[in-house]
Amino acid sequence: MKQYIINLTNDLIKRHRLNTFYCGHSSLTQKPEFITSAKGRIASSICRMSPSKLGAILGDLENGDVIASREELLEHLTYAGNCLYTLQDLVATALAYVVYSRLGPASKELGFPPYPPIA
Repeated sequence: MKQYIINLTNDLIKRHRLNTFYCGHSSLTQKPEFITSAKGRIASSICRMSPSKLGAILGDLENGDVIASREELLEHLTYAGNCLYTLQDLVATALAYVVYSRLGPASKELGFPPYPPIA
């Protein structure tokens, strides 16, 4: 995982309190529910980014950073005639999956950097 993605997800986790959100809601530790809720929170940060920034984020994601099948990703995407909204949706969804993997109990076994970051 590239350092930029680590820093970005650290900021998103901290800004939107996704770590307490993850731990404080036992029903949300189920992956689909957490992804949907986290995506909604992350979207408020993503919507202010330019299309080139969104593309750069997607380009910085490496193989294995987003642990989701194509069907799982597409399940969370919407298209209403605006490609920018779809791009924002895709980035928010991908980052929600990365956050879930970093906060989940199997993060160390999967090789994801832990949150909170160890100083």
